[in-house]
Amino acid sequence: MTPKQIRDAASEAVKLLTKSPFIWLAAIVIFLILSEITMFIPYVGFIVKLLVSSLLAAGIIDMLSHASMGAKPPIKRIFSAFTLPIGAKITLFASVAIPFAVGIAYLYAQAGQSGIAYFFGNILRDKPPSKELFTAFKTIMYLTATPLIFVGAAVVLQRLSGLEAFKVAIGAAVRHWQAALTLLVMNIAFEQILAITVQALSAATTIVLTVFLLILYAAWSAAFSYTLAVRALTLVSETPEAAT
Repeated sequence: MTPKQIRDAASEAVKLLTKSPFIWLAAIVIFLILSEITMFIPYVGFIVKLLVSSLLAAGIIDMLSHASMGAKPPIKRIFSAFTLPIGAKITLFASVAIPFAVGIAYLYAQAGQSGIAYFFGNILRDKPPSKELFTAFKTIMYLTATPLIFVGAAVVLQRLSGLEAFKVAIGAAVRHWQAALTLLVMNIAFEQILAITVQALSAATTIVLTVFLLILYAAWSAAFSYTLAVRALTLVSETPEAAT
């Protein structure tokens, strides 16, 4: 994928967001609240969070697809993935569960049971891993998730599931590595910005600013990932010479 195609995808993402800003704001707030609140379920909270967030993220892709055709994205479409066939739901869940599992394996290798207790216990009682381990955990998840970045789009836009969805999505990410790398760098950079924000500001200011930045970034990341996915999945059938 050429730099111009990536710039065009970014420009289209901005246009999608600015056409119906309050709808996207509502969608992201729904996504964050429903995803984060599940963490408070003892023992299985993070697993439920992965399932819920994967389905809501697919719903946002569906909304973006409607918006890209000029239609006003109905907010109820954020729940559209909950009605997908079970195979599609499992595929969406697996696309986020695999990076999580790799990250958990790293934590267990580094700190044993104490390193993963936070994720399979009670977050109100159990302490998270150290700052260094948690940062490494998230970085490993980002790296593992990068080849799978277009799985959600393959499921929603191309109605694929199972191994076929993974094959097409990974093929698109490898063929158009420039797009996948752009999203990876963007995600890691945002994590660094949040870390600097936490260190530089007071607790109250940090909470407000973090929530604000998280909402803005989540909306931007969803729209940009979508516009890149559309291009990557469309170009995946082309020859390497034509697509790069």
